[in-house]
Amino acid sequence: MTIFPVKHSALLRQPEYFISRDDLKALICRVTDNLINIEDKTGEFLLRLDDGRVIDTKGWAGWEWTHGIGLYGIYQYYRQTGDERMRAIIDDWFTARLEEGTPTKNVNTVCPFLTL
Repeated sequence: MTIFPVKHSALLRQPEYFISRDDLKALICRVTDNLINIEDKTGEFLLRLDDGRVIDTKGWAGWEWTHGIGLYGIYQYYRQTGDERMRAIIDDWFTARLEEGTPTKNVNTVCPFLTL
């Protein structure tokens, strides 16, 4: 295996930019807001399975691995900062999804439970 020094990686040669903690927190909040408010208004991102199920692969209201990744990231941010807004997002997501009922279990649909 050949290991190349950093000088051969355009990505790793990029200049570093300092971002203040406040700016970083604001950016994380904006990204989180976009994540939880994204909607597929046209149905373009609906995945129709052979068994009749329809999975919203873009929206926030679903039981897929993408939701699990988002929830886990939000949880890690909450653990580091204690930001109760993030905790509320997690609580609200689980409350709403559990009221709807759980989907067929598979590796993707159980991913959100990692956050618990």
